[in-house]
Amino acid sequence: MGLASPHVPGVVTRAAAAAQLFSVSLHVVNIHRVNIVSSVYVLAGRREAAAARGLHAARAVLNGGGHAQWAGTWPG
Repeated sequence: MGLASPHVPGVVTRAAAAAQLFSVSLHVVNIHRVNIVSSVYVLAGRREAAAARGLHAARAVLNGGGHAQWAGTWPG
């Protein structure tokens, strides 16, 4: 991976170690970025689903039929 010193076999140079650490750090940051973006999309999807359920319930109540969990408690 380019970590060994060209002059002394098996010895890792500071520059090579720093470059490898930087590369690993960038990889970890990218993984976290993907996870954060994925979480935002999941939360947005859940919020939209909850809003759709609420809208469905409100329409049912306004139409006089009530919601399934409120069956028998609303006139109509």
